[in-house]
Amino acid sequence: MSNIHQEPAVNPLPPVVIILFLAIAIPEAVFALGAAGVAGGPEAIGWRSAAIQTYAFSGDIFDWMVRNQVWPLEHVMRFVTYSFVHNSFTETLFAAVLLLALGKMVGEALGQVAVVVIFLGAGIFGALIYGLLLNDPTWLLGAFPSVYGLIGGYTFIV
Repeated sequence: MSNIHQEPAVNPLPPVVIILFLAIAIPEAVFALGAAGVAGGPEAIGWRSAAIQTYAFSGDIFDWMVRNQVWPLEHVMRFVTYSFVHNSFTETLFAAVLLLALGKMVGEALGQVAVVVIFLGAGIFGALIYGLLLNDPTWLLGAFPSVYGLIGGYTFIV
């Protein structure tokens, strides 16, 4: 009768962190397969550009919405969706690794709901500040503003 404690090969992650990771990694995998010619045919090369135009946050579109007091869902959703579209595989890789590390720590200390609230809240706040303070026509995209919120959550824990 031995009482052997076996450690898992991979540290367990909160399910919400896995879901957020997959929401970042799956589109990037599709873009990479399309760019390599494995999926989608010739038009797959433009999938990343099309996703950026559809899901990235635009300060110009935000200014138009504020000026006209019109808030169509297709543009309001950009406050959230821009966090899941990236410029490159490397950018996605760094964002995903930071999400996994910080999401695990914050999720274990504060809970899964807190991870979602912090991740989405920081992304929305980042887009709002970007839209209000900058007059930049460049698209805002990538998970870094949301991950920076998780850095704040980790700092709160420490």
